[in-house]
Order: sequence, then C-alpha cells, then structure tokens
Amino acid sequence: MAAFSFYNVVVPLQTSKISAEKFKALISTVLKFPPSAVVSASEVIHFAVNMGRARVSVAGLVTGAAAVLATGETDAFTVDYRVLGSYAALCPVDGTVQLEVSRKEKEVRFTCGEHKLKVAFNFGSVIKKPQPGPTEILVVSDHFAKTIKWLASVAEKDEAKPDMCCVYLRNGSAMAGNQKCIAVATLDGIADVECALPLNLCAVLEAGDKITKAVDGFIVVSGCGAFAVPFHAASIKFPYQVVERLTSSDSHVFATCAASALSGALKESIDCVARVPKADAVVRADFADGKMSIRAMTGTAHYSTMVDADVKKTGGILVPLVEAGAAVSVFDGSEVAIKHVLPKRETSIDGGTAKVFFAPVAKK
Repeated sequence: MAAFSFYNVVVPLQTSKISAEKFKALISTVLKFPPSAVVSASEVIHFAVNMGRARVSVAGLVTGAAAVLATGETDAFTVDYRVLGSYAALCPVDGTVQLEVSRKEKEVRFTCGEHKLKVAFNFGSVIKKPQPGPTEILVVSDHFAKTIKWLASVAEKDEAKPDMCCVYLRNGSAMAGNQKCIAVATLDGIADVECALPLNLCAVLEAGDKITKAVDGFIVVSGCGAFAVPFHAASIKFPYQVVERLTSSDSHVFATCAASALSGALKESIDCVARVPKADAVVRADFADGKMSIRAMTGTAHYSTMVDADVKKTGGILVPLVEAGAAVSVFDGSEVAIKHVLPKRETSIDGGTAKVFFAPVAKK
C-alpha cells in the first residue's frame, strides 16, 4: 500500500485512478455553470470515489453533479474549483490521473504524467445527481444551441428586469429583447413549449442536452452530469404579444442583400465609431440605385460605406449601431430583407427563420 512517511510513522493513503479523458470530462461538466461569487459554497468542488465511480458536485445558484468510471476509493473532500479546473485542463487526454488522499495531512495529490498537483482539502459530501423533472421540454440540437446563444446575446442583461432577462419559448418560436431591439427565431421541436430560459442556461447548452421542467426550475442532463437550474423569478411575463404583433403585421421591403455583406459593413462601422466608451452610435442606411449606403455616426465620428443590394423601394432607416451589428451576426451566409413594419414603422431585418426588430430611432 502506498503511504506518506512522517517521523517514521506510516500513514495509509486512499488511492484511486481515473482515465484523464474521463477526469477532464468530469470536471468540465460539473463546472459548466460558472460559480456565483454570492454563494460561497459554489467556490469548491466536492469530490469522492466509491462503488466504481468518481463523483463530483457543486452547490450554488445552480446545483450540479457528475460521475464517471474510476477505480479505488476515497472519502469525500472539497477543493477550490479554480485550482482543480485549471489542473484538469492541463492533463493530456490519453493519460491516467491518480489520486492519493492523506486524511492526516488533509492533502490530496493528483498525478497525470508530468502534471502533478498537491492541494489542501476539507472533508465534505457529494450531492446526488438531480433527477430529471416530470415534464420533458426538449433535447437540444446544434441549431437550437446556436440560436439560443444568439438570442441570449440580444436579451436584457439586467436581472432586475426578469421579464426580459431570459430567452422566451412560445408557439414554436424563441425570442429575446432589450430596450432597443427584439429578436425572434423559428425552431423545430418546441411547438408545444412555453417557458423562459434563464441566460446562464442559454450560454452553456450543447447538442444532446436534455431539458426537463421541475416545480421550481429546470433539470438539465448534459454528458456525465445533471444540473438543477432555478427560474430567475417566480413569474416571468415576457412581452410576447409585441413579438406576435410584429411578426404578423404588414410591412414593405426596402431592399435585400447578402447577410455577410451587411454584417461586415456594420462591424466596420462599430470598429470605426463605436469604440469610445458610452458613445451613442446609430447607423443610417439609405436605399437607391442598387446600393445600400451606410453611414455610422456618434457625436464625434462618422463612417460611411456601401453594400450591394437589390433595392425594392427608395428610402432610409435609422437603427442603433451596436445592437444592429450584434443582432445580424447570426445571419451570415444567407440573404436578408430590410423592412419597415406597419403601422408603427419599426425596422425589421428579416432572415426568414430569424428576424430582428428595432424600435424607431429619432432622426439625427
């Protein structure tokens, strides 16, 4: 039996082995949700090996647990998530991680080839994996995960406004908004779903994740782990009626153009005029003679460029620059139509299955 030796006293070690591939998956999975600074318990990972499994858990605003195959046995202990997360990232995927735990010295040694870590620990207990809720919502696809991340980037980030600090699913559409724009996308597999997904969940969803609904939140099964994700608020009242009005209203088309060209022009504009902190930047697009003339403006800088367009109607639009640039980035590789939505004349950038609507902006 391996042992530490202190002053000729032999102290038995608890040992275990885990493949590096599984160890990396174990740690990265349980740290899928960034720990919260306001919940001290989330600053540690609870770790134990027993019954042929290495088991870990974290407890914070989101409670998560994961397990993988392992040999040996150790008592449950806790270590700082930052230390263990960084170490796991260094381990070569084709190696083996060996744990040696000294109860006497409250130290644990992790060894994976040349990568060795010795860290102090406290005794703890591993939380059981959250069990899937009674109501299945969906199994995440690649397209769903990408679209939800885009919508989350548009959503209001002020958690004091829980009605907007989410991505809302309803009648086959996913939607999100802030004070300047609303984005909506049509998605398969959610026709019968109505719920608000918190932004911390939207940020980490991956293909294959399974989401079920529980009494006070969501249970997400992802890889070798499971997570209990609470609702942001007891009642979410997303203004979906506004989205339904916008998507069903008549509109007139100014022009169509390549999404990549529009996205590139807006990125150039942001780089040139919107890097000054607190700059209130807008972009004006005018349509005539087969061209879209783009002029980006702040109080101190102006930038202009041109984009080829199939002009249907002469005229112009005015939208917030930074929000427009962020919102249309999802449309790369497709064609978009720039419209006015009637009767209130909101501006719409329409990519077919995804659309962004901007509130009218005062002329400059």
